[in-house]
Amino acid sequence: MELPGVRRLYKRYGRYLDHRRVRAGLRKVHVVSEERLGQICEDYYTGLISRTLMILILMVVLMIAAGVKEFSQERKVVLDRDSYGGDESSMELQTEIDGEQKHFHVAVLPVMYDADSIEQAFDAGFEYLDSVYLGENGSADQVKKDLNLIDEIEDLGLDVSWEIDRDDCVDFKGAILDGDYPEPVLVNLTATLSYEDFQAVRQYPIRITGKEKTKTEQVIDQLKEQIRFMQLQSNDSRQLELPAELDGYAITTKKSIPLPFIVFLLCVSIGVLLVCKGYSDLHKAGQKRNQELMQAYPSFVDLLSLYMGAGLTVKGALLKIVTMTDSRILSEEINYTLNEIRSGIPETEGYYRLGNRLELPVYLKMMTLLSQNIRKGTRDILNMLAEEELSALQLKRELAKKKGEEAGTRLLFPMILQLGVVMIIVIAPALMGF
Repeated sequence: MELPGVRRLYKRYGRYLDHRRVRAGLRKVHVVSEERLGQICEDYYTGLISRTLMILILMVVLMIAAGVKEFSQERKVVLDRDSYGGDESSMELQTEIDGEQKHFHVAVLPVMYDADSIEQAFDAGFEYLDSVYLGENGSADQVKKDLNLIDEIEDLGLDVSWEIDRDDCVDFKGAILDGDYPEPVLVNLTATLSYEDFQAVRQYPIRITGKEKTKTEQVIDQLKEQIRFMQLQSNDSRQLELPAELDGYAITTKKSIPLPFIVFLLCVSIGVLLVCKGYSDLHKAGQKRNQELMQAYPSFVDLLSLYMGAGLTVKGALLKIVTMTDSRILSEEINYTLNEIRSGIPETEGYYRLGNRLELPVYLKMMTLLSQNIRKGTRDILNMLAEEELSALQLKRELAKKKGEEAGTRLLFPMILQLGVVMIIVIAPALMGF
């Protein structure tokens, strides 16, 4: 898809682009005249510019949309707190003090029980223990299977500890120990639920007076204390929305990377990748073309030697090769050269141009040999072609060997995967047996 005005933009600023390299790459995959090649080069660049501009337009639209969304949202500071028994975390906030942005960390406390709600939590905890501690046993009067002595109730944030008066019968995990039980053995299990300071341990907070704090440190400490107090006042809330200001200081979260900037980087990366992909595709097409020409060279020399040995001229032999060769690219290049000769350029010049267009040393050598034969009338041209045919056969063997090595390399990764599967099949049963 070509955007309007792109060709006008190309004609105005196209002189700053690298036409030489692109034309050389396009020439490898398009057998056309120089005028047509220039048109193809222009189409290539206009398409590349169109895709880049579309990415740029999309980037601008997304950046505007992201910016509108970010600035239209009401800026609220919300503390995401862990549930009961969760961990204390930290959140970085920022405020403005005397015109200067300051960052500080506040402790985000988990949701906590108070003296009234802890009793209800304990009741719910014991109710849960009643339903799980027996494990797979159907009754407490007949325990034959391991017990399920959990060490915490995660949903309630309670810790569970167990005391067993007969540890020779049941271990601390609830497993029934092997032994001789002629009669049922009575085992008393004592479960203790605990939570925070509702235990026999008490902590005394202290304050260390040191150096006199600066105004910034005093303000930050004051803000921390107020945020902590607000959390303690709303123990049953998982989220706590902070006011926009505390004691006249604006409270916001630490600014992350703006969404429009992320969109900008993403779109620029995509645009760069598109440009690189265009050059990469062109380079790969040129490599594929060179491989096809190298594979066709032994057959080309063989046919050329055959027809010239039968009495045909170089031009007549090439005319036959156009229809006999299996390489589409070689056929098009030779046919293009024959059309140039018919249009009036010297035959030797046409062969020189053919060798330069093919850009491969073996073809350049052969075209030079044919041009010299026409210009100087080399007598032993057939002997030279026979020697070149032997060299071409050797080249064919080397190409076949190289392709075989590349195929072996490509098969290496699947073989490694198969080895891993075999090792898993062999080792897995042994591991499962432990």
